[in-house]
Amino acid sequence: MDSLQVICTLLYVLDLALLTTYVVYVFRKYGYIISLFNVGLFQFYVTILISPIYFFSNESWAALLIESADLMRPFLLQSMLINYGGTAIFMAALLVCVWRLGDRWSTGALSRRIADGIDSRVAAVLIVLAAAAFTYLCYRYNGMFPLFNKGRAFYLNKSFSPIYLLVCEVLSLLGLYEGLRFVAQRKGLVWFLLCDACLFLTGNRGTVLLQVILPVVLYGIYVHGLKKDGVKGLKRQTWTVLVVLIVTMAGGLALQTIRGGKGVGGLQAYANEIVYGNTFCDVRDGAYLLKGQHELLHDELVYGKTYAAGLISFVPSSMSSFRTEWSWGRFSSQKLSHWKNHFGFRGGNFLEAYLNFGIVGIVVSAVLMALILAWQEQLFRDVFLRGYESVTGKEILICSLLGQLSSFISCSAGAYNGYATVGIIVVLWVSSKVLWMVSPRRDE
Repeated sequence: MDSLQVICTLLYVLDLALLTTYVVYVFRKYGYIISLFNVGLFQFYVTILISPIYFFSNESWAALLIESADLMRPFLLQSMLINYGGTAIFMAALLVCVWRLGDRWSTGALSRRIADGIDSRVAAVLIVLAAAAFTYLCYRYNGMFPLFNKGRAFYLNKSFSPIYLLVCEVLSLLGLYEGLRFVAQRKGLVWFLLCDACLFLTGNRGTVLLQVILPVVLYGIYVHGLKKDGVKGLKRQTWTVLVVLIVTMAGGLALQTIRGGKGVGGLQAYANEIVYGNTFCDVRDGAYLLKGQHELLHDELVYGKTYAAGLISFVPSSMSSFRTEWSWGRFSSQKLSHWKNHFGFRGGNFLEAYLNFGIVGIVVSAVLMALILAWQEQLFRDVFLRGYESVTGKEILICSLLGQLSSFISCSAGAYNGYATVGIIVVLWVSSKVLWMVSPRRDE
C-alpha cells in the first residue's frame, strides 16, 4: 500500500468519524437527523464511501470504455484524496458552525417576510402557465413527452433550451412549495400533483422523486410527530424518516436498473449498479476527468473559466463560444473526455473547484458549502420545526435559493437554476403586489 493510499484510508476513517459526530450531536440537541436540506450530504457519503472500494476492479471502468483499472489507479487515488479531503474540511466547518453559531444567526424573519409577500393565487397561475409551456415545447420539438420516447436530451443545444429549463425549474420549485403547503395547511394538493406529473414526464423520474416528493414526505412525517408529542414525537419520527430515505434510494436504484434494461427486483442488478454503475460514480468519474486534465491540459488549472461560463448560463451556448468551450457539461464531457452527446461528468463536490483553483479551491468551496448548509439547517429548525404551525410553504423559496448557491459551488452547471429561482421569486413577489392592488388580499 503506497503512501497516497494510506492517506486516503485515514481520511476515509476521519470522514466517517466526523459524520457520526455530526449525526449524534444534531439528534441529541435538536431531535432529528435528516432534514429537508441535508439529504444530499448523506447521499454524497454513500457515493464516496461505498463505491470507491470497488473502483480498483476492471468491471467498474467498463462504462467508460477502459479495460484496465491499473491504468486509472493513480488518478483514482487522486480523486479519492480530493473528495475525502474536501469532505473532511466540509464536515469540520459544519461542526464548528453547529457548535459555535447554533441558532444565533437566525434569518427566519427574512424567510417569513418573503413568504408573506407572495399570494398563492399567483403561484397557481404560474404553475398552469409552466405546465402549458412544458406541454407545448415537448410536442413541438420532441413529438411527445420525453418519458415516452427516451428523449430526455431533446432540448440540448437548441435555442429554446433556456425556456425549457426555466419551465422545469418553475415546476420543481413551486411543486415543492405546494407540497409543503399541503402538509402544513391541507391546501395546494392539485397543484402539487400537476407539477409532479409534468416533472415525471420529463423522464427524469429520480430527480422529481428526490428533489420534490421526498422532502414533502419527510416534512409530513416530522410534522405528524411534532403535533402528536412535540420533540419526543420528532425523535421517534426520525427513525421513520430513515426508513423512508432507504426505501426511496432503493426505488431510485430500481428506476436506474429499469432504465438500463435490467428489469426490477434483481438484487444482483442493484448491487452491480451500486458498485459498477453510473449512480454512485462520482469518484470514478473524477479520476477519469483527472486523467483528461493530465493528458490533454498537462495538469494545468483553468482558473475559474468553468465558473465564469456558469455565471453567464443565461446566454444560450449557440450565442457564446466561451460557454460552448468552458461550461462544465461540455468541458467535462468534451474537452477532458472527448465524449459527444453527453450531459457532463460528475466528479464529486470538490473536483470542479480543484480543476479551477487547486488545493485552495477545495478548501474555500468546502468552507462555503458548510456555511450555507448550516444556514439552511438553522432555517429548518427555526421555521419548519419550531414554527410549523404557521408555515405556508413559501418559506422554502429562500432556502432553495441558498441550496442553488451551494450547488453552483460544487458544480457550476446548475447556475442557470439559481438565476431562474431568483426570477421566479421576483415575479411572484411583484405579481402579488399588483394583484393586491386590484383584489383584496386573502388569508393563506
